[in-house]
This record gives sequence, C-alpha cells and structure tokens, in this order.
Amino acid sequence: MRYNIDKELLTIDIFNDQPISETNPEIKKYIRVWRSVIFQAIVDATNCSKKKKNKILKIKALQWLNGNSQDFIEICSYAELNPDYVRNKVMPWIQNHRRSTLPYHEKKALDLTTH
Repeated sequence: MRYNIDKELLTIDIFNDQPISETNPEIKKYIRVWRSVIFQAIVDATNCSKKKKNKILKIKALQWLNGNSQDFIEICSYAELNPDYVRNKVMPWIQNHRRSTLPYHEKKALDLTTH
C-alpha cells in the first residue's frame, strides 16, 4: 500500500532529537529499521483516507502508539527510543495534525465543543 506522506510529517523531530548512539554500522541499520516501524505507525495514524481498511489501520496505529503494549515497548527499545518519549512527542503532534486536516465545518464544531 502506498501513501502520500504529508510533508509536515517529515518535520517531526522525534528521531532528530534522539540520535543513534550505536557505533557499529551493522547494528545502526537495524536501529533505523525499527525507527522506520515507528515512523510507519505515525504515517498510518495520520492517514486521512476514507477507505475502511485504512481507517482500521489508523485506529490500530493510534492505539499502538498511545498504548503500553509489550510490542510497543520492545520496538522502542530496539529503536533506541524511550516509549514515554515517543508517546509524549508523537501524540500531541498527531492531535494537532488531525485538527489541521479537518474541514472547516468540523473544526468549527470541535471549537464549539471545547469551549
């Protein structure tokens, strides 16, 4: 499946703030692979597709990123990232991104319910 990756998504600094500390080039490759798993979850969580399959992927990605599953913890560990750090960086960014992609009338309704 191919997505259009929002250019704004590429500005998320979760990985730039946490450089890879490993010096072995072979191990660095594996760390980058695990970081790409987290990045893909972020892509899935910000997907705006109306297709049912993509909506399900979005929900699962949001649950995974916002949860505390053993799988999430292990992948963060493999990626040399603290799970709390990932959640604290990613979830507010996703919330802001979701709000910025809403149609005007939905933003207006959201504003009315939050005040």
